[in-house]
Amino acid sequence: MLPGRKRVLFLGDSITHAGQYVDAIEAYFVTRFPGRQIEFLNLGLPSETVSGLSEEGHAGGQFPRPDLHERLGRVLEKVKPDTVIACYGMNDGIYLPFAEERFAAFSNGLARLRERVAMAGAKMIHVTPPVFDEIKGKGPGYANTLDRYSDWMLGQRAAGWDVVDLHEPMSRALVERRKTDPKFFLAGDGVHVGELGHWIMAKQILLHFGAKDLAKVESTAEMVSAHFNGAQILKLVQQKQRLLKDAWLTETDHKRPGMNKGLPLAEAQAKAAELERQIRALRKELGADIKRPVLLYTRYFNAPGEARYQPDGTYKTLLTRLASEFTVRVHSDPPTATTLRDVNVVLIANPSEKAVGTNAAPHHVDGRDLTELTQFVERGGGLIVMGNQENHNLEVEHMNALLKRFGMQFTNLYTDAKLLPLPRSQPVIGGLNWAYYTGNLVLLDTNHPARPRALVMNDVSIKPPRGTRDQPGALMAASQPGKGHVIVVTDAGWLTSDVFEDKGIGGVVLKPHDNYEIFRRLAHWASGALP
Repeated sequence: MLPGRKRVLFLGDSITHAGQYVDAIEAYFVTRFPGRQIEFLNLGLPSETVSGLSEEGHAGGQFPRPDLHERLGRVLEKVKPDTVIACYGMNDGIYLPFAEERFAAFSNGLARLRERVAMAGAKMIHVTPPVFDEIKGKGPGYANTLDRYSDWMLGQRAAGWDVVDLHEPMSRALVERRKTDPKFFLAGDGVHVGELGHWIMAKQILLHFGAKDLAKVESTAEMVSAHFNGAQILKLVQQKQRLLKDAWLTETDHKRPGMNKGLPLAEAQAKAAELERQIRALRKELGADIKRPVLLYTRYFNAPGEARYQPDGTYKTLLTRLASEFTVRVHSDPPTATTLRDVNVVLIANPSEKAVGTNAAPHHVDGRDLTELTQFVERGGGLIVMGNQENHNLEVEHMNALLKRFGMQFTNLYTDAKLLPLPRSQPVIGGLNWAYYTGNLVLLDTNHPARPRALVMNDVSIKPPRGTRDQPGALMAASQPGKGHVIVVTDAGWLTSDVFEDKGIGGVVLKPHDNYEIFRRLAHWASGALP
């Protein structure tokens, strides 16, 4: 997402100046990509247009609407962005029915903006205008004006424009919510959206960038809850944004009356650096800038020659993506105090029962492994063990000797592939969709001191699209022995590259799913970074 970008500039009117959607976008990057250092700068200016138009008597006759192009050169020269995200249109039709001359001023204004940004060497990303609510706002026919402006902008994609559409999703949200609540609104005055409206804006921009984990997320608060310090991080991001926004608007010498005077830029940047230090401290458990947790994918329990879930095969996409947040290791060495010394999470997938071809027999869990892995977990390590279905060379008996120490065991009861929505009340992974691709259930010893509990129970009201096996019980479970965390999942295929690419397994395609985000969160929980 935003590969190689270091400084992103937001331009727009009072909606952008309010800034909640910009705050959410920065908070997303902070909590999802702690190793990335991207500066998000909000220089939205209330009342501004890209068209240069202003109605008679604007602001009670005190001043005309600011024209972006009056300050654009100064902004680009001083800020030196590598990416510009601009959201205009709400003010550009002057709250009147559609007219060709006003539309021409708007479209020409956007073309001039693109030209200036390109000359500055930055990437231009356009955002369609938010929805105008004629029930709440003053401007009969103006909703249609913005519909037409947005349609035109989307049409420019064919000419190579990068355009984010938030107008249609906002319009759809407004219509759908009013079906059940006629008094519902996104903007009390028809223009300036509140918290939900800003979330929809942030979400659509982030989805455009590729944030698939947000497809089912319904608020900024829910988004940041993926990080255990998310709410605190968001508050600090908001403080930093407001501090720098006023300073940069003052530094670039905008001409609009009635604005806060910002601190001298150097002073504001010093204060922002302190806020950034606090943000880094809060995100440190996920932080590549301090020390990434180490995830070991051990192949010690997999037979030599076993093709399933190879790190350079079907698990390549998983391990590559994890490398943005973990130090990922892969080897077949025995688990010992030496090989586990600085490891945070151990991943075991489909431990093998039999030899493959003429290769040596696989190693099964023995007494030494029981001791080393139990001590590793009790000291605070994380262990994730994933099973599979029958006929997949899955070893259960010896692995169960290990899992029994944590109050869990694999069974020989199976459930076929199905898509399972996870309840929002479920900690860590709630609200996501799990594409489950067949495995054996987990038996829990509820009296065990490690406090095993189900993370996902099979919902038998949802029928497998192919196959008849559908046993009630736990498909994913966890326990907390000592200082550590253990997760048992009854399927290993859900993390393969084909699943991530929506190709499915064995002719069964389950989507939309959040499989990577589910595992990512589980891995961080197992490492101790999430409560």
